[in-house]
Amino acid sequence: MDRTSLTEACRGWQYLQDSLSRLTGLEFALYNGEGEPAGMASGESPFCRSIRRGGPDGAFCESQCGRRIREAAGGDGVVSFKCDSGQNVFLIPVRHGDTTLVISGGKTFSNREDYKKTLKMIKSAGGRVSVTGRHRYRYIGKRRLAGVVELAKNTAFQHFNISHQKSVYQLRYSRQAALLESASLLYGERALSDIAGTLLRSVVALFDADTASLMFYGEGESVPQAHYIAGEQAEAVRNAGEALEKGVLAIISESRSEYAPVRHAKHVTAMGLPGDMAPVLVIPLRRYGHFLGALCLYGADLSGEELPALRTYVAQSAAVMENQRLRAQLEEKVEKLRMLVGIGARMNELTDRAELVNFIFEQSAELLQAERGSLMLLNHKTDELIVEVSRGLSEEMGRKLRIKPGQGIAGKVAKDGAPMVVDDLEKALSISKRPDYRTKSFISLPLKVDGQVIGVINLSDKFSGNVFSHEDLELITGLVSQASTALEKARLALSLEEIRKALEGQKN
Repeated sequence: MDRTSLTEACRGWQYLQDSLSRLTGLEFALYNGEGEPAGMASGESPFCRSIRRGGPDGAFCESQCGRRIREAAGGDGVVSFKCDSGQNVFLIPVRHGDTTLVISGGKTFSNREDYKKTLKMIKSAGGRVSVTGRHRYRYIGKRRLAGVVELAKNTAFQHFNISHQKSVYQLRYSRQAALLESASLLYGERALSDIAGTLLRSVVALFDADTASLMFYGEGESVPQAHYIAGEQAEAVRNAGEALEKGVLAIISESRSEYAPVRHAKHVTAMGLPGDMAPVLVIPLRRYGHFLGALCLYGADLSGEELPALRTYVAQSAAVMENQRLRAQLEEKVEKLRMLVGIGARMNELTDRAELVNFIFEQSAELLQAERGSLMLLNHKTDELIVEVSRGLSEEMGRKLRIKPGQGIAGKVAKDGAPMVVDDLEKALSISKRPDYRTKSFISLPLKVDGQVIGVINLSDKFSGNVFSHEDLELITGLVSQASTALEKARLALSLEEIRKALEGQKN
């Protein structure tokens, strides 16, 4: 975009340059910072033309003007000098954004002696100069030449400044249009990975970032559930790992602004990244006060005018991701409710007590994604909870385990008839964590019929490593209620069967 606008600016200057040449009768030409022509010369001096084409050594022009053009490009003010050919030359450095150009002008004589001296020099070198018309006597005094310089400088400054501002506005407009189009695409994505991919590709392309990454956090989570990366330095970001995640969280917690730049290389290396990836721009993603994650841009030094557009886009992305999160949660709940309906129907079909007990436990563990657990039924004769089926317990331990109501978590649940969700198993048991438990979270629910406890379901170690939530409790409560009814139904059926057999035995 910048290269295209520079080309257009140079084309526009050509028209103004031709007009200045006709108005003043002097030569004007435009060069880049390396001293190379950036357009056609206007009103070319016949003396310079003769020197370049057939007069003295071609290195003469390079030593006189080429070197000085490059020097002028590195300065701020107008440079005036008298060429060894006797012509007066002025150089005007101008800027178009980050690019420096040099306008060369003048190529005129201040007196007749310099004019004759130059003609003699060219003829002695075997050259020839045609000085007819307006080129015959090009004598301009210092005052008039200063006026020409001021006119050319003001004209050039206004042209290139306006041209650059126009290109900036065009860039902003194009970028905003691209962001709006990208934002509309976000609403069509359903998977978080697709949303993240669209977001990252857009910011890398539109804001000239080397790399961009998105850390997405689950509700209440301190570590990101997903980390998406795009760009040239993706591997460096990936290798930064936990150091980067902790650094980003620290930045967000310390800064409440909409974006936080990390400019110093030592701070960037502390985040596990190479120092040359500075600056790093961290933009938190929030929605209704809920922290969703953070977008990081690496190697993008954005201006204050660019940041609001990026922040607006990020806010739109956060809204899309929050909607997707809520939609996913809703779909998950609906799916689990369907599962509950199916589980309930299946439980009513099972008549074998052992098969029913095993089915209830397996479905409970599946519903909450638990790696370990047990289903214990209360033996009313011994007043003990006995393991009927388990996962993660040895067979021998399951046979030996007997729990009285009030003993441990399961015993307390059986005694109180109320479920328990435990975040920290060590604190709840007042003992050191047993080595065979992977996480500290635990959930235990009573199986009740007509208010009387008939057993307990215990679940621990979620596959995700997260703690059991109250949403998990609400979900499993529906299954446990159906399970209790099915178990009581199976018990009554077994009792009736035993009575029937006893009666038949008496008849015989």
